[in-house]
Amino acid sequence: MKNTFSLLFLFIILITIGCNENGEKLLTPDVESNIAIDSTKTLNINDFNLLLSHRGLISNGMWNNVYVINLAGLWIGMDNNSAPRGNIVTTEAIPYSNYTSKWSNKQLGTYSLKAGVKYYTENWPVSYGAPVDASGFPKIYGDAMCWTSLQSDTTMKNQSIFASPINGLRVTEAVFGYQKDDLRNVIFIKYGITNLSPVNWNNLYIGFYSDTDLNAAGFNRTGYDQARSISYTYDTTANYTTGFSFLELPKNVGIKSHRIMRKNNYINPDYGEYSFTSPQQIIYALKGLSNFGQPMINPITGLETNFAFTGDPVTHTGWLDSPVDVRSMISSESFSLNSGETTWVTIVWVVTRETTLDNSLKSLKSQIDQIKLNTSYWQFH
Repeated sequence: MKNTFSLLFLFIILITIGCNENGEKLLTPDVESNIAIDSTKTLNINDFNLLLSHRGLISNGMWNNVYVINLAGLWIGMDNNSAPRGNIVTTEAIPYSNYTSKWSNKQLGTYSLKAGVKYYTENWPVSYGAPVDASGFPKIYGDAMCWTSLQSDTTMKNQSIFASPINGLRVTEAVFGYQKDDLRNVIFIKYGITNLSPVNWNNLYIGFYSDTDLNAAGFNRTGYDQARSISYTYDTTANYTTGFSFLELPKNVGIKSHRIMRKNNYINPDYGEYSFTSPQQIIYALKGLSNFGQPMINPITGLETNFAFTGDPVTHTGWLDSPVDVRSMISSESFSLNSGETTWVTIVWVVTRETTLDNSLKSLKSQIDQIKLNTSYWQFH
């Protein structure tokens, strides 16, 4: 009788403080009051640890205590001739983002959820695109997920490149992973892009941008496997490699470009962040052009190209990057989005380290190939 009373008392206490039977804190109705404007949530899954902010920035990514991601996120451009528009996460030179999770007077912030926990639904922002399961409870991608819902920040009129975001845009963002041994080095990023405006959109482009800092950042190089559409970064000192690829693109369009992306102007100055100052340049970048609208030239062939750094770093042939503090971006072909329509973008990010650079790259590419085939990991909305 005494044990029965003790269990009943514990059950009442757990309900009162908002925990499940394992003592894990639930997403309680007052969670919104704990989400500040500058809030971030941490994703801890297997060997990965990273942050997702309320402005769409993925940052401080660590894998096995090795630094991998400084900043990464989604770029969207709409090429409507005289008035180009674009939404981007930071260019580093200007540390802002013209995405925001503030909707009217409601600050959604960023949420963190785990599989196996039954969360309350009162504060789950379904009307802002939050996913739900068949029972109406929060739907969790993978075994752990960070999630936010973003719109355009239209208050940045004096911030040059951020001054003309896409009106009526909603982007939901989920970063997630699986508690599986064969996915310890993998994370997934899923975006839902919705046209909330009353007009149809044409000539849209999306790109995934990364400031990758792998191990010793100053010795990094970027490469591109054009057959697999993988942008990868390799460390020239310790055989680390990391890379990302699209698993899903809007309307099943193809890849437009893998563009030169530079931090400063002393290497490839026409592709540097410090001369990147207008919304038109977002469109140029997403099309694989320089900051001034000129095509990339492959220095080995002398020909125009949309795809940079396609050489083989193992055999040291073809167009290879210089060892620098790298940036990278893969972008899509153009697509349209009707009023009220949603389309999806999914990205896989993998980190590998083997005894040689050759083996590390083979492992990276092989794992991405396998994940592309196993759609159960990522093909859900």
